[in-house]
Amino acid sequence: MWQVATNGSRSSGPYPDRPASPVNPPHPARSYPPAGAPAPKRARASAQPKLTDLLHTASKHQLEHLIMQLISEVGGELEGRIVALLPPPDLEAMRASTQALEKKVSKAFPHVRWGNNQDAYAYKRVGPPLRDLKAALLEHGKTFVDCKRYDALLQYLPFALHAVDHMPQWDADAHNKPHDQAAKALEGMLLKVLKAAPPAAAQREQLRREVEGMCLPLAAARAALGLGAA
Repeated sequence: MWQVATNGSRSSGPYPDRPASPVNPPHPARSYPPAGAPAPKRARASAQPKLTDLLHTASKHQLEHLIMQLISEVGGELEGRIVALLPPPDLEAMRASTQALEKKVSKAFPHVRWGNNQDAYAYKRVGPPLRDLKAALLEHGKTFVDCKRYDALLQYLPFALHAVDHMPQWDADAHNKPHDQAAKALEGMLLKVLKAAPPAAAQREQLRREVEGMCLPLAAARAALGLGAA
């Protein structure tokens, strides 16, 4: 029979070096939150990005493709709703981009104290931004013509024609081609809109005054607006 040491720490039995095991080992005490304490919050899932933020990252071509894909899936009714909800064209953005190109044209001129600033040397420097300006003016106008937004075109054309009217003139006639070509193309757009969607009397009179104050070769447009030759 085993004997238990009087100090209660070790047995004097066959395994005197093994510590005595208590019959019921104590369990660690559980900790509970105090009464009235808020329940611990669960970890939230990462928030989904907003649709507006995602749209800002998409290109114009991607947005066009997305809209056309939705129309093909939903049907023509969606197309009608989108057309009805479309806002008017952003003419301010076009004005801002045109003015930025005009500044590039002005900055391209060489700084000379004496001599001519409309010669071949000056045109060599100014020609590239000048052609960019012409291309942008015609591209904006063509966009309105293609989608038949004649109301927006009537608002855009006076601004575009003024930009052409302020283009520099050069000694060589060949260097004035961007100016003359832009004036002719914009005049054609003006004649088209006057025929397809005649403006109201007040808008027509305002357009007439705008054209009358320009030095552009717009004989056909002047005649259509009831003006004499420039």
